Amino acid sequence: MTVKAFVWWSIYVRSTNPRKLKEVHLPPIEAALDGTQFGWQSVVEDENTTLTRFINYQNLEGATVTDVVTPVLRRAYRLANGWTIHGLFDLNLDELHSVIGGWNSKKASRWPPALESMMFEISPGEISGMGEDGGREIAGEPGRTLRVPSKLGLKP
Repeated sequence: MTVKAFVWWSIYVRSTNPRKLKEVHLPPIEAALDGTQFGWQSVVEDENTTLTRFINYQNLEGATVTDVVTPVLRRAYRLANGWTIHGLFDLNLDELHSVIGGWNSKKASRWPPALESMMFEISPGEISGMGEDGGREIAGEPGRTLRVPSKLGLKP
């Protein structure tokens, strides 16, 4: 049996220079995530224009739930230590429901990437592209799209 899943990443980065944000801060994030399958969505916070939220998705496949979840955890820990992770009990059941991780900076970094907060969620399914409503389509589920909430409560 093959386990198919996807992970979405929500990463807040602090930078006062939009050009440097994409040229200097984003490349080490992409490297830590082992590249990305889809283009980055970015949103500048209304309340704090130096804070930009980047969102991306990756499709995952493995023989077991552990084979799917473990690489995501490695990617997360390449970005930062100290994650809070829920749903790892799924590894015991070898049945994937949802694994969620969150991280907040205790002290803002001056060096790229200047990470403020991050979140990921691993869910069963596969992202196939952008839906008509702007959300990501979930393969095999016509009309169902994934829309990451605009506010996650993770901002510093």
